[in-house]
Amino acid sequence: MHRNERAISSVVGVMLMLSVTILIAALVSTLAGGFGGGSSSPDVPQSTLGMRAVLNNAGTPNNITYFDHRGGDPFSITQIRVVFQSQNNKTSLSSSDVGDTCLNFSVIGDSDATTVRAGDTFQVIGKYSSYTKNGNDISGIQFGNVTFWKDEEVSWRVIDKASGTTIATGSLFL
Repeated sequence: MHRNERAISSVVGVMLMLSVTILIAALVSTLAGGFGGGSSSPDVPQSTLGMRAVLNNAGTPNNITYFDHRGGDPFSITQIRVVFQSQNNKTSLSSSDVGDTCLNFSVIGDSDATTVRAGDTFQVIGKYSSYTKNGNDISGIQFGNVTFWKDEEVSWRVIDKASGTTIATGSLFL
């Protein structure tokens, strides 16, 4: 009987050594896989933004969309795009579009401010646009050749230009 006990003991020992070897190999593989080939893209800010729009009367040439930074990471106004979409209308705006498709794209307050932090507001100003329907004047915000009309739902996204990743998104009825 002593011979049988030794044989079982050898098999158990080999199995334990094999299990430990596999466990170590899996651990090394997992750790090495986490260190190689990582993404080199910059950190993309994540923020909570609220949007509100002010549609002015026909006597005022501008309609304004305000974006309130409610929390999260700060970001540079020069490093973002704002995409507005409603039904088949879509436009993408950035600070470089001032004069072409929008009248203003800036942080409210300090005229030299480019960073938007929690508590700050930035604005995108479009032209006033209107048409008459059933005797009623319908107003809207015009950005270039695209107009978003009162009582339409407009979805919006604020996108980091460098990575193309969305920082914040939402929708609202004008």
